[in-house]
Amino acid sequence: MSDAADVEAARSGDRSAVARLAMHYQSTARVLARRVHANPADVEDAAAAGMVEFLLGIRRYDPTRDRPFSAYARATILGAVRKWGRDDRDSGVGFVSMDAPLPGSETLHDIIPDGAARAPDACADAPGLPAALLRLSAQQRVTAHMVGQGFSMSEIGDHLGISKQCAHKAYARALVSLRLGLGVAAPADG
Repeated sequence: MSDAADVEAARSGDRSAVARLAMHYQSTARVLARRVHANPADVEDAAAAGMVEFLLGIRRYDPTRDRPFSAYARATILGAVRKWGRDDRDSGVGFVSMDAPLPGSETLHDIIPDGAARAPDACADAPGLPAALLRLSAQQRVTAHMVGQGFSMSEIGDHLGISKQCAHKAYARALVSLRLGLGVAAPADG
């Protein structure tokens, strides 16, 4: 399939088209992150933030304008990579809204295990939930979301342009952070 066909299919909700576009543009995210961030430890998170914004931006793309998708994708990724450096790292607060639509579900509220908060008004049952979600990095939020959607760690790594092990670490850190933020004890082993 061509980029144009994949974009149209992805905008219609085709998960395989989204996956193909993510695979195609993950190297762009890495290159842009390396150009913007001198610290190698920042590059992976910045690239992941770029991929998150790219995935969110697929539906915002307007094919009727005189701008090719590749230029739109690059500008979207670069903007997110630069914004990550200003917002996520410096303040610890992410830039992806809890109500932002994500591929495969309605909002970030869907990442919460056991369905504790499925809608914005359900946050009354978990008052610390919005703050706990905002403490997660963009990579952690997307990883937790995709696990909730049934993706494997390998698929998540492919989507974000990271290894399976890094995806697993991001998910584990997200769970620890959410548990701490909500004051929930970790399940007992055994």
